[in-house]
Amino acid sequence: MSEDHTLSISGDDRFYALETLTMAIHELDEKKPIKESLYEAGFLLVLIMPADIPNGVLRWAFTGIMHDLTIVPPTYDEGRLAATIVSMTEADCVTVASRIQDLHAALRKHLAE
Repeated sequence: MSEDHTLSISGDDRFYALETLTMAIHELDEKKPIKESLYEAGFLLVLIMPADIPNGVLRWAFTGIMHDLTIVPPTYDEGRLAATIVSMTEADCVTVASRIQDLHAALRKHLAE
């Protein structure tokens, strides 16, 4: 028997990724430095599995974001997310944050259809 990792607030597993992305967006909207905000958002995004996102363009966008947030191998014990964000420029962080916001909007629209 496989365990379900999703704990949807709405009780509908189709909305798990959207709810988690919404929490990530709130982190990005905080009045913190972009790298700190992106780290907090990325920490939430790792809770989403690709299968939680509808197949196609949305899943491709999600996996691209996750790739870009975890591409740098850790040098110590900080983990891939932290190692990657430390290595990013502020402009890169803003670009990834924008892609997260775009994915959130697109997934919200998709689920409303």
